[in-house]
Amino acid sequence: MVRIVILGERTQTLGMLADALQKGGYRVRVLTDSKWRISVLKYLSPHFVIVDAENPNFSAAKVCTKIRSDHSLVRVRILVLNPSHDREENEQAACAADVYVNRPFDPKAVVSRVRGLLKTEPAERTYRKISIDTLVIDPASYQVIRRGEAVALGYIEFQLLHHLASYPNTVRSRDELLQAVWKYREATPRIVDTTIWKLRKKIEVCPERPRFIRSAKGKGYSFNVPSD
Repeated sequence: MVRIVILGERTQTLGMLADALQKGGYRVRVLTDSKWRISVLKYLSPHFVIVDAENPNFSAAKVCTKIRSDHSLVRVRILVLNPSHDREENEQAACAADVYVNRPFDPKAVVSRVRGLLKTEPAERTYRKISIDTLVIDPASYQVIRRGEAVALGYIEFQLLHHLASYPNTVRSRDELLQAVWKYREATPRIVDTTIWKLRKKIEVCPERPRFIRSAKGKGYSFNVPSD
């Protein structure tokens, strides 16, 4: 049975969502912000984590990034329930989450999103390992090695890098990237730009003058294979 953990306070809204997920055939556990820890998540070994960004006691973006930074949890699917008033928080969380849903939401619709996302998981694990210049991108372990050292990337960051590197020296438009990486999950072109900048800070020696991830003005981005 698929295990789902909800991170947030036991509000009526989350209670209704938990009930809908249980009726959908999932095993659900709600963890309040005072109880959740990475160690607890590893012990529960969930297939899916739902993060309630409405909770003022933690940042959904930081929670998602923390989960993605643990290699034993990197394949866990993450859905963020966003507060509708905080666009910046929405986009930051989306960089590390698989999908995010704005309030107000229908619990049954969220169950459908969870079910649909879980169905895509096997196909995404078939991606091939890529070695270009000083970078090694390995989907089997969701690791990126640069100059012999591991680079910690969020799930979406990894997916974006792997997709670009799969088409070396080829410009991919923002719309193509939204479709291939975000699957149009209520994402915007700004999220693409934000994630590209984060990637550059992690894998480029000089993010302001990138060697690998190049911009094509008005068109999109490409992964450059250095000739020297």
